[in-house]
Amino acid sequence: MSTQIIIEKLNDLPPEKLTEVEDFVDFLRERTRREQVESASATASTASAHDKPRTVDLRELGISKEEAAELRFRLSTFAEDWERPEMDIYDDYDINKATLDAKS
Repeated sequence: MSTQIIIEKLNDLPPEKLTEVEDFVDFLRERTRREQVESASATASTASAHDKPRTVDLRELGISKEEAAELRFRLSTFAEDWERPEMDIYDDYDINKATLDAKS
């Protein structure tokens, strides 16, 4: 998509929606910055299967690109909490819960 098309679409939005667009652009810029930092600091070691990011095919769930962008924007406020190391236990919640239950 060209910049001109985006500008034309922005010009069609009411002023109050431009604030939402600006917030989303800020979110994308911050995420891009964070990804660049993470990429630069990544080690050459091979990641284990546990470390590989999980993906979900949103199209299979009937979620459009626009809806996905809106979801990312709305959920971005939780990203800092989700990315904390101590939250990793929830990545494999069922396995970790079963392990704890077995120790009880």
